[in-house]
Amino acid sequence: MSFRSGRQYFFSILVGTGIFFAGAGTMYYDFILSLNNRILSTTKQAMGTLEEILHSASTVALQSLQIQPLHCASNVNTLRQFVALGLYVRSVSLVRNGTIYCSTLYGDVNFPDISSEYVSQRLLLMEGNSLNTHRPLLVLRQNGNTTSALVGVDAQYLVRAMTLQDKDIDLLLIVGGTALSRQGKLLTHFIPRSERFSLIWPSGHYPVSVQSSYPTEKFWHEFLRLNIRMLICLFLLSCGVTFLTKWLSTRPHSLRDEIQRALERHEFIPYFQPIFESDTERCIGAEVLIRWHHPRDGIIFPDCFIPQAESSGMIVPVTTGLMQDVARTLRSAGMLLPEGFHIGINVSPQHITEPAFSAHCRSFLQSLSHRAITLVLELTEREPLQLNTQTLAQIADLQMAGVIIAIDDFGTGHSGLSYLQAFRVDTLKIDRSFISRMVQHAPSENVIDNIVDLSQRLSLQLVAEGVETEEQARLLRKKGVHLLQGYYYGRPQPWQRFVSDYLLTPERSREQSDSEAATLPPAPKTGCP
Repeated sequence: MSFRSGRQYFFSILVGTGIFFAGAGTMYYDFILSLNNRILSTTKQAMGTLEEILHSASTVALQSLQIQPLHCASNVNTLRQFVALGLYVRSVSLVRNGTIYCSTLYGDVNFPDISSEYVSQRLLLMEGNSLNTHRPLLVLRQNGNTTSALVGVDAQYLVRAMTLQDKDIDLLLIVGGTALSRQGKLLTHFIPRSERFSLIWPSGHYPVSVQSSYPTEKFWHEFLRLNIRMLICLFLLSCGVTFLTKWLSTRPHSLRDEIQRALERHEFIPYFQPIFESDTERCIGAEVLIRWHHPRDGIIFPDCFIPQAESSGMIVPVTTGLMQDVARTLRSAGMLLPEGFHIGINVSPQHITEPAFSAHCRSFLQSLSHRAITLVLELTEREPLQLNTQTLAQIADLQMAGVIIAIDDFGTGHSGLSYLQAFRVDTLKIDRSFISRMVQHAPSENVIDNIVDLSQRLSLQLVAEGVETEEQARLLRKKGVHLLQGYYYGRPQPWQRFVSDYLLTPERSREQSDSEAATLPPAPKTGCP
């Protein structure tokens, strides 16, 4: 997997994961908000019921203080009527001079009254009384001028007030350091703990608080129970978005956009195919052939994208970028390049008609001024060249600068002959289609003979392309073709391989080249991706 493909996968997964976590996060936030509202509502309802009970007890206490009996026996029945008629009240006791002297349960009594045990002189939560020591009791104290009334409220009413609320929320009634759970259990020396989902709500009238808490262990179970269907749908949606994003990021874009992206990422790589002298079998130059190293489709040959680049108007930046890359590559070669080494570059008619074309070529040569490089511009015949005054002037200017003008694939189109009439041509390159059939196909050999004759009459240099066998090389040498190029001499290859094969070992034997050519497969017939 290429880096770009891996990055596309990562981005697609990131988008899908982001959608899932964004949706799940929204559900999580909504659930917490709903849970907090539940806790708040439950706490308020529980406190409302508790205050209602204490208001009732307070009313009974105020009624009892209005009697103010000198002796318990004279009015204890009246107090018992208050207990019978009062809601939630279990007992009433009267206190005078620090002593409980009257009780609806016992009548005349003489018990010490410890007022300091009451929170804010108002409430006391206790385990029970002498009649029932294990039944919690909440005592409300109402102080008068000389007498105090103690009203006992049975804990069962308090427990019922809590059990009527949300069953999933734990409730505690807190009075000072004592608490009563919704199960009726009394907790002494109680210290409220701050939990994640808890709330303590104090009464506005009495020294009592209600604590509500949601068990943490229930949180995720409840969250999944309520949202499992939505989470599954969200997961499927995020998977769909992931695959859609991956498809959109890898689907074919317009060729112009793809070429522009390839230029920015330097995906067009120059390959070099050697050109040999037919007499000396010495490598005197190379033709630069472009290869597109596509991150997804691998190496793409020029036949698959150059015509489209020309039709889309991108051929000029592609060729300009290629020339810049070749210049950088040759500069790094230093003194390895022989004097006058030929570098052939294919140029489109679109590029030649550009006003800046001549400047591009001169810049190429100037960047290599430390070595006498011979630049060969190979004109293609895919599109006709506009032979106007400006174009002819640019060609003449380049020839004055030492640039060689060659006609590529000569003999396959009509433009080549018109070029010979319009301006001075230096080199003709015989198309490979004639070379491949010259041995068995007499008409092809006749065409080659005519091209050789034409070149001799016009004093033009000849290059034969597509030489793949020793017999072809021998016949071309016999016919007087000066330069030979093809798989018999070497495949197009990256610069480092070209240097090691043809510049560092220029004396390598013909037998080695022959053995390599014999083992090479035929020229690839690549299909475009």
